[in-house]
Parts: sequence; structure tokens; C-alpha cells
Amino acid sequence: MRIGLPWAATAMKNYDPADEPKVPELEESPDLPVRCPHCNSEEIIFDRLIPDPTNATDTSLPQYAWSCASCGYGWKDDGIAKEG
Repeated sequence: MRIGLPWAATAMKNYDPADEPKVPELEESPDLPVRCPHCNSEEIIFDRLIPDPTNATDTSLPQYAWSCASCGYGWKDDGIAKEG
């Protein structure tokens, strides 16, 4: 089988199957600015990841601790930025 490798490699380099569906290109979502819920400042600091509870049946998302460099406000959330 190694004898045919040079010919197969050349053919495979230009192979484009006719019946394979095209994969749509995913559009990147614009970066949402992360803001302090208290003063709406973008100067926020990630403090720490809050450990998951020891309960194995808990399926909640991990919590993150944040603080604001402008006003000093601290809060916890799931770390997912939301519009609005």
C-alpha cells in the first residue's frame, strides 16, 4: 500500500466532495462590556472563583466574585455577560 501513497496524497490534496454539506460560518458575537451593577463603570476586577458546593447533585453554574475599582461595590454572578 505504501507504493500508492504519493499518488493518493496528491489526489487527496485537491479533493472536494460534491455531496458534503457546507458548514455555515458562525458569526462572532460582539464583545459585551462588563459593567458594575452599582455604578455602571467598566473598571471591574475579578476577585475569585467561589468553590462549588460539595453536593454532587447540584447542577448550578459556578459563581464568580467581582469588585468595582471605581466604587468598591462587590458582587457575585455566574460570569456570563448579558445584554441590557
